[in-house]
Amino acid sequence: MNTLNDENNPSELLFDTNSEISIKVKEIIDEKIQPIVGRDGGEVIFHGLKDKQVVIEFKGSSFSLMSGIQNMITHFIPEIEGILNYLDAIPKPGLDTPNGIEVQKLLDNEINPSVAMHGGHISLIDVTDDTVFIRLEGGCQGCGMADVTLKEGIEVTIKNAIPAIKNVLDTTDHAEGKNPYFQG
Repeated sequence: MNTLNDENNPSELLFDTNSEISIKVKEIIDEKIQPIVGRDGGEVIFHGLKDKQVVIEFKGSSFSLMSGIQNMITHFIPEIEGILNYLDAIPKPGLDTPNGIEVQKLLDNEINPSVAMHGGHISLIDVTDDTVFIRLEGGCQGCGMADVTLKEGIEVTIKNAIPAIKNVLDTTDHAEGKNPYFQG
């Protein structure tokens, strides 16, 4: 196991980056997946393995290809059980609060099923006091309607369901990649 101690991983999570399986996964990502993802302006960054899950950071349009990436990796390496988004692997203290739990339920049960129909996904980054931090991914990242979706859909839904929440902030880099909005 390696500890990734750099500015990209302030939580110093332990990920396996040296095992034979980890090295095979990195080769598949570098040789088979990244060339395909890169054509649409995306990027996948391998951070290691955690509990038979591949920890990948998705940039640009690559998040919308998550299931295909998972299928390819598990095809070549059956020991792998799935993919874990790197940003979701980092501990977030506000997620275990009552408000954090309620927001996550709302995302899972109401919001994400709707945005998934357009190739999008909303990740809960953290909850502090009366503020929710989210990230728009897949088809939502870079979409011209992202602000409308956030202000008139996501924010309204969260504030109506959880009155203690006063702010919903988008942490997405909507300009990331050459083609952040990708419909596959």
